[in-house]
Amino acid sequence: MRLPQRARTWLWLAVSLVNVQLVDFKAIAAAPPATSKGSALSTYEQETLTAALEARGAELEPSPEGKWVEGVDVEALEVFEPRDPAPGWLNVFHSRSRDAIVEQELLCGTGKRYSAKFADESARNLRLRRQLSLVLVVPIRSKHPGRVRVLVITKDVWSMRLNSDYRLKNGVMEYLLLQPSEENLLGMHVRLSGQYIYDPFLNILGVSAAWPRLGGSRISALASASIITRRETGQVEGSAGGFTFGQPLYASTAKWAWGSGVVWDIRTQRRAALAPGGGFMVRRFDLPSTPEKDQLPYEYLSRQVDWQTAVTRSFGSHRKFDITLGAELALRRYHAYSLREQGYSAAQVAEFEQVALERSDARMGPFVQIESYTNRFTTLHDVETLGLTEDIRLGPVAVLKVYSGARAAQSTRDLIGITASASHTSALGTGYFRAWGQQSVELTPEHKDTDGIVQGGVRVVTPQIYGMRLVYDGGAINHYENYRNIRFSLGGDTRLRGYPSQQFVGRNLVVSNLELRTRPLKLLNVLFGLVGFYDVGSAYDDRSDLHPKQSLGIGARATAPQLQRVVGRLDVAFPISRPDPLLGERWGGVDIIMTLNGQAFPFPALRSSATATPLLAPTE
Repeated sequence: MRLPQRARTWLWLAVSLVNVQLVDFKAIAAAPPATSKGSALSTYEQETLTAALEARGAELEPSPEGKWVEGVDVEALEVFEPRDPAPGWLNVFHSRSRDAIVEQELLCGTGKRYSAKFADESARNLRLRRQLSLVLVVPIRSKHPGRVRVLVITKDVWSMRLNSDYRLKNGVMEYLLLQPSEENLLGMHVRLSGQYIYDPFLNILGVSAAWPRLGGSRISALASASIITRRETGQVEGSAGGFTFGQPLYASTAKWAWGSGVVWDIRTQRRAALAPGGGFMVRRFDLPSTPEKDQLPYEYLSRQVDWQTAVTRSFGSHRKFDITLGAELALRRYHAYSLREQGYSAAQVAEFEQVALERSDARMGPFVQIESYTNRFTTLHDVETLGLTEDIRLGPVAVLKVYSGARAAQSTRDLIGITASASHTSALGTGYFRAWGQQSVELTPEHKDTDGIVQGGVRVVTPQIYGMRLVYDGGAINHYENYRNIRFSLGGDTRLRGYPSQQFVGRNLVVSNLELRTRPLKLLNVLFGLVGFYDVGSAYDDRSDLHPKQSLGIGARATAPQLQRVVGRLDVAFPISRPDPLLGERWGGVDIIMTLNGQAFPFPALRSSATATPLLAPTE
């Protein structure tokens, strides 16, 4: 197998970074306890803590470390408190989290020695529960010398609800999700929901259920299924769903984790474009081999199936070293059958599939993954959320995954895949700096079947100065060996606001986003903030196609702790670059985007998938 020189260089650098973190096993075993450092509580959280202490006549314990925990007090706040802008009788229609469900997540419960490390870790675990918005775990004085009590303050989000998400662009509905659900069945954090998704061409109806701890065990499970129909005809065009279960690494002291799951998505994909008279139409594609405008509709059948079963052994407490062994299946099938039915020739369809679509591929085989990281965190506010504590892991993270595929196991290619990733995060007062890089390569006996991609980026969140902070996030993707013809898109409500969704497509990507965010203000117990932004990006095939587009805009952010942790946002974006009519480009002078799915660009977390990128949200 022959690896290109550039790939060998990047791979050597990435593996070297991994080795720097993983070689000292004795240091891992002897590492000191993890500690958490961060900013003080937000104003909203401090008000909540003060009120809870006054109501109980309690005081914080100034020196709790190592004392016996004589008991746990759970202060589960109602969704609508007297300070909230809603009548208290609405709480009758909400299932509040049971005290026992909250208490079972504590790693420093009754009868154990109090540890600030385990108290912080317990709070982080509880903040991962979508049923809770605010979580505080603090030690309070006991009446008995040498002992301490633990006070856990939580605030539920509304459980019986119509979850929703939407994207409005210039008054036109681009995406809508409606999810009637009971988020907290009987106060057990069990979630049952239905689902309706609208996009310009499809209706999706589905159901799902999630159990975070089956029967009180550490085993979690999630099941979902959806039917996909075409909006114009009502014809069924596919389905999607999955089932996963397993036991995670629920604590820094947990030694074993395991899991298994399968997900599938079968549908007809259509790329949307703005219609001249408003609304959306199927984007058209011109074949590069013909001088005339072929105008093939960008429409194809997509079949995707993923399965994985794995077990993890975890070593260490503060400096972690995890080894995962497993097997996985990744199936991708893309065909433009519908174009033949519309009268296009076999040659036209074949060229469309070769040039415009991702190449069909199947891989099944074993894998091994090693990961090194530290259990050191900083706590911040007003970055991804507003007024609620956010936990950011500090220090280095390194991941190395080796996997295989063989034709004898029904894979498309005989291959060895290697994904090496590394990142480092440092605290900057009430902000942070993160740099990351990832190299992925799939080596085959025939060099023409090799796939390789390198990517990296930085994120800088400055401390708050005069009630404002800067957030910068940027990076690049270079798909130097693109056997699978994977392409990335820009435009829409995230990385390049102001332009139509998926307007720019290419095998490589460059993005840069800068936002100036204000500290949130509280109005009727809802938190509001303002933002100004400058977006730059380009999706391109070759350097000659590298023509970055720019946009400017202003926006608003809001979080209602009674309803959810993530922010809703309203952005008004102004594209600076002019459209090229010869390329079929068309966009307006202003773009208005409204959505409830959080901040505009994703937090850059490393992923072990060879084709995943921390630069783009999964929806992109």
